[in-house]
Amino acid sequence: MTREPERRDPKLYLKEIVDYIDDIREVTRGLTFETFLQHKIHMHALKDVLRDIAEAVWVVSKNRKVKDCFYYYHIPYQRLCGMRHELTHEYFSADWPSIWNTAINDLPQLQPQFKKIIDEL
Repeated sequence: MTREPERRDPKLYLKEIVDYIDDIREVTRGLTFETFLQHKIHMHALKDVLRDIAEAVWVVSKNRKVKDCFYYYHIPYQRLCGMRHELTHEYFSADWPSIWNTAINDLPQLQPQFKKIIDEL
């Protein structure tokens, strides 16, 4: 039996996002971009985690209250949703510098905002 995504509590998705950002830190700990590109297992793991984060953002952005919080906390949910599409459908032409930058720079800065939204819901 499957659940309709829009009926699942948005907090669960947001908590998964926060946890995935912690997973990214673990997967990339001690790596530079150059060493990251030498480890395919890390590359694929990072791409999968980013796709899951983007999928969760896409699902919860359908919730009006969450979407309002995304605006308020300046979370670029449309960009993340676009990344979901690229990671799912354009997997043979992955933009690794963009993936790396999003994972290392953007998402850790957004994690506190995601936590604030969880607290507000």
